[in-house]
Amino acid sequence: MDDYRRLQKTCESQAALSSSPATRTALLEMAEEYRKRAECTALRGGGEPANPGRTEDLD
Repeated sequence: MDDYRRLQKTCESQAALSSSPATRTALLEMAEEYRKRAECTALRGGGEPANPGRTEDLD
């Protein structure tokens, strides 16, 4: 599993465990962003950046 998909699943898991609606929403939003990045990376056919949390390396 690539790093973005792993991060997406981690956010989704943490959201499911959260009792705070605000935290759950934030984690699900993060999961969605990681899903989009994973799809974009797959479409480009390239590898992921070394640090998937840093956006300045992205186009």
